[in-house]
Amino acid sequence: MKNLGWLFLIIILLAAAGCSTAAAPVEAPVEGPLGPTPAPASTEPAMAAPEPTLTSSPAPLTGAACVVGAWQPEGLRAQMERSLGASSPGAVVESVTGQVVYRFSAEGQFELAFEQFEVKLGGEVNGKSYHTGSLLNGSATARYHVEDGAGQLLLSDFGGEGVRMTVTVNDQPLFEENLSAWPAFFASLAESVGAGEGSEPPEGQARLTFTCLENRLVITRGGQQPAAELELARMP
Repeated sequence: MKNLGWLFLIIILLAAAGCSTAAAPVEAPVEGPLGPTPAPASTEPAMAAPEPTLTSSPAPLTGAACVVGAWQPEGLRAQMERSLGASSPGAVVESVTGQVVYRFSAEGQFELAFEQFEVKLGGEVNGKSYHTGSLLNGSATARYHVEDGAGQLLLSDFGGEGVRMTVTVNDQPLFEENLSAWPAFFASLAESVGAGEGSEPPEGQARLTFTCLENRLVITRGGQQPAAELELARMP
């Protein structure tokens, strides 16, 4: 069952890796009886209106300063449907709840966290319908360092409590086990799911490529051509 759980974890992470303004109308003058003659305009010089104060916009966040924060995949359900459609034809995503969060602290700590993240699937096998639920809780951690000029993200000191996966079929427990998220994370950034299957976190350091601008972070695995992209949006 461990291979099944590990593969499902890869699928989840792989799914993650993937007005004009009109002018106001001008009113037409209203015709009517002539009123009293208006008083002559004042001949005193008009006071000059104060000039508006120009304020410069702050520069957009980029590089190491941009990476710091909490990030999550956008549209994870739709991406899950595409990934599962390729790996499990006939399976239907019934619901996706909870969060998968990528956190980068200002102190150089990286955490990949599954917070009550649950995927429920439905389908049919040999004329019989089934419903499965996969609940994940836990995290993986590492140290990170940003090389701004090269657009490189270096990870090291891989650890974390691990991810606890609980799987049910038709509301009955099937299996429950602890998984390491790091092999699945690196496999999801490889050229295909099988490229990193069964691998362990790299010893020493792992070098990733990234681009970050304001609220969008894209991470790829260096050396892979073509490489899968992990696209993340900044959490509020």
